[in-house]
Amino acid sequence: MVIVKMKNVIIILFLLIGNYLIAQGQDSFANAIISLDTEFEFKQKTDSYKTSKKPDKGLMERFYKCAEFELSELKELDFEKIINVKSSELITTKWEGRKNQIEFQEWEFENEGYTDEFVGILDCMPHTHIQFCVNKGGIMWWKNKNKLYVVTSGAYFMTYHYKEIKETIKKAIN
Repeated sequence: MVIVKMKNVIIILFLLIGNYLIAQGQDSFANAIISLDTEFEFKQKTDSYKTSKKPDKGLMERFYKCAEFELSELKELDFEKIINVKSSELITTKWEGRKNQIEFQEWEFENEGYTDEFVGILDCMPHTHIQFCVNKGGIMWWKNKNKLYVVTSGAYFMTYHYKEIKETIKKAIN
């Protein structure tokens, strides 16, 4: 009787450990996209998100131009320390029935120290200056371990919803 109970306890422990390991291995970026769809009806423009080694060249060039002409502190940003990027264009008609689009990106750095350094440079300047220079429609970012999450939009209207979008993503990636 005791042996049977011990076997059951061991089986339950293996199941719990297995479920925990599976949950830890899930793609947090994909989970965030699912959460954005559930919460705000954001749909991906394509069947899956894109992966690459570096951020979108257009966005990087806007950072470089800002560094050259307006915000010299941005020259310190080192995009070479980014080792993996996931990105997806998402569209919703939830607010006011208009089609609104965001670009959601996950930038993975070699280590958390590089992420801290990158975010530190961004955070030392007023957010509105970066927004008006890099992406007039809106830009927001935040760090989670060795990853930086970036959301941009061409529509200034979307900045009114950034707080709720950010909170939904943060819940999904943690």
